[in-house]
Amino acid sequence: MTLSRRIVLCLHLSASPNNPPPIAGLLGTSDAMVSLRNAVVAVADLDTPVFIRGETGTGKEVTASAIAQLSHRARAPFVPINMAAIPASTASAELFGHEKGAFTGASDVRRGYFSEADGGTIFLDEIGLTSPEIQAAILRVLETGETRPLGSRGPRRVNVRLIAATDAAPEGASLLPALYHRLSAFQIQIAPLRERREDIGILFLHFLRQILEQTGEISNLEPPPPTQTMWLSGDMVARVAMASWPGNVRQLKNFATQLVVANRGRGVVSALPELPTTLPSRFPTRPGIPEPAAPAPPATKPGPSSISPAQLIEALQRHHWKPSAAAKELQISRTTLDRLIESHPDLRKASDLSQTEISRVLQEHSGNVSTAAAALHISVRALQLRINARKSR
Repeated sequence: MTLSRRIVLCLHLSASPNNPPPIAGLLGTSDAMVSLRNAVVAVADLDTPVFIRGETGTGKEVTASAIAQLSHRARAPFVPINMAAIPASTASAELFGHEKGAFTGASDVRRGYFSEADGGTIFLDEIGLTSPEIQAAILRVLETGETRPLGSRGPRRVNVRLIAATDAAPEGASLLPALYHRLSAFQIQIAPLRERREDIGILFLHFLRQILEQTGEISNLEPPPPTQTMWLSGDMVARVAMASWPGNVRQLKNFATQLVVANRGRGVVSALPELPTTLPSRFPTRPGIPEPAAPAPPATKPGPSSISPAQLIEALQRHHWKPSAAAKELQISRTTLDRLIESHPDLRKASDLSQTEISRVLQEHSGNVSTAAAALHISVRALQLRINARKSR
């Protein structure tokens, strides 16, 4: 509910009368955040593996860190790893270590991330992008507590608590069934920001305060004298609260940072960063209160036929070729997006790429799957699946 284009009331029926104590980084009063904090508290003191699911930017690593900090391993290392950023050719050595001379270029001994996390917690984000061989090795660590560094004559004992995450649904996470079932002993689902809109104001103010403290302008958030204009208009704050934020908390934080930096030294916000495409320019007020301008036509959900090829490509580029995020921005289903991509003559599909081209681009990007996928104009997941399919032959 919006009042005079300046105030947004987010009303909901609370299902959780007991709000758990604050946890660093997990801000919000919505039922989704209350449930998330309750889940973190419930599992933190155990050594049970945890599987976190949530869209990009929802705070999976923050949640994993909170679990580690509340556990009996809090004083031991917390080692977060983005599996999408590790080249497939070096994943085994980086995760489990290697001996000197184990392969060409191995001029010294490497402990590996699991050994670095010994006694503490390791967080593997985007675990579904790892090869079946690496997944099998991770499963072996879970079952035996042992790693086998490349070139080593025997296994090494490690004592780690594993937290894994993916932004895909379980059936689309490309996990070995045995590993998925082992990780699924305790699952945590993080709701996207659009489903807990009552938290947007709290998060936006938190991010504004953080960056304003760095710039020495925290006084901008204080109420101005009656004769002065507010630093940030109520209309802008209301528009922020009404946006869908497809990039979730990360996108909201980036927007707050850009807003402050673009207006350093100004008493009133005048220069605005590029607003998210979903940020509404206007919205209805309460019944009986006239609009300051002619009413906008009622919003209609765009159909697939109304999405131009340019809009399709721009949405995919904005979301780094992640189809699910692009589909949400375009307000269409993932199936519809796949159909549009198939019918687009200028968009190549992962199946169109030859293994020679994939190998060449991976080599040009030093094995980094994320940057290689962007260069090929396909999703990271699609590229990883092609790589895994090649290895399984």
